[in-house]
Amino acid sequence: MAEAVGADVVQAAVEGRVPETAIRTMVVTCSRCQSVGSCLEWLEEHAAGAQEAPDYCLNKGLFERVKGA
Repeated sequence: MAEAVGADVVQAAVEGRVPETAIRTMVVTCSRCQSVGSCLEWLEEHAAGAQEAPDYCLNKGLFERVKGA
């Protein structure tokens, strides 16, 4: 999802724009998502990219912070 919306969380952590723990938190949050089917469908539909993650994405706020930092 991060890649699809252009949020390079790893690079943001390397640059110190977000804490390194943000990567782990993002993965754990994603693994607990209850919208897996919707997410997979969204990712397929937006393979070329998108401006923002869908509202149900639990990591949407992190992606927005990374892109806006």
